[in-house]
Amino acid sequence: MIIKCNDNYVPNVIIDVDRCVGCYMCQRACALAKCIQINNFTNIAEVIDPNDCTGCMACERSCPYNCISVINYMDPLLRAKIVISRVKRFMRSPVITVEEDHTIREGAKIMVSHNIASLIVNNSIVTESDILSSDDLNKELKYIAKEAICIDGLCEIYKALETMTYYQISHLPVVSNDRIVGMISFRDILRANARSSIIKDDRYTYIQANNKIKLLNIAESVDVLDYTLTLREAIDIMMKNRMRALILKKSNKLGIFTYRDAIKMIAQDKNFDDFIEGRFDVKIFRADDELNSLIPWIIEKNNRHAIVVSNDNVLLLSVKDIVGRSIWIQRLNIK
Repeated sequence: MIIKCNDNYVPNVIIDVDRCVGCYMCQRACALAKCIQINNFTNIAEVIDPNDCTGCMACERSCPYNCISVINYMDPLLRAKIVISRVKRFMRSPVITVEEDHTIREGAKIMVSHNIASLIVNNSIVTESDILSSDDLNKELKYIAKEAICIDGLCEIYKALETMTYYQISHLPVVSNDRIVGMISFRDILRANARSSIIKDDRYTYIQANNKIKLLNIAESVDVLDYTLTLREAIDIMMKNRMRALILKKSNKLGIFTYRDAIKMIAQDKNFDDFIEGRFDVKIFRADDELNSLIPWIIEKNNRHAIVVSNDNVLLLSVKDIVGRSIWIQRLNIK
């Protein structure tokens, strides 16, 4: 299944090949989109990716021989916002693909070695959840792989978030010409939101999220567990409560154990009856800290969860919750 996004406003860049001398002025001018270049064989300018053209007309203005004309079908400023907010600009590439006859444990080792949380198996997908749900780590990946819900790289980042939220998934393969070319996650969306702005539509009313909101208001209260849990017990608790992390306590010190930690144990040839290895060196946030103080830490440290402490209460905050609180909210105008 592929979520498609059509680009109906591609600027028309007309190049007079009889006058072009291959001076590279247009290629240098196309700094943002990098969609025009000089062909090494013909020595003539050509548009290599029309969908990346912002219609800024820099190539037209820079051409000393007046052999380029740009026809726009929308405001170039709005067009530029669309181009720089596309999924393909924030996806992680290349995507890691594996053969279907790899075992689940081998798949976990590949995830750990590449620091990823999903694998592509013959255009299907295997996630951390799929691996941790299995009771036989020697089973081949083809038996737990499932149909991948994918998104066109031309879609805007907000369409990816909408898709992931609707289907309750954390990773979304990105396709180009019906071929998987990358992967995008909630952390990538958070990173994208920090670098791009919303493209507004007259059909909607937009409400900017409050990044100064206190963590106490968005984090979820959770039980603090003893660190002496087996891997199977920890996985069962996380899946039963639909959580991807547990908060642990050891000698009055708080720690965390996540899906990623469970995958690392499997990759280290540990078994389900082995005791978990929580991390007790993680940063602890205060309940009165603001959301905007947490977002840079999530992006820089590549973390998925944060521990928040409020007096005697311990709370957990996931990157999914953070993404939902750090973007623009749009409401459909009803006439």
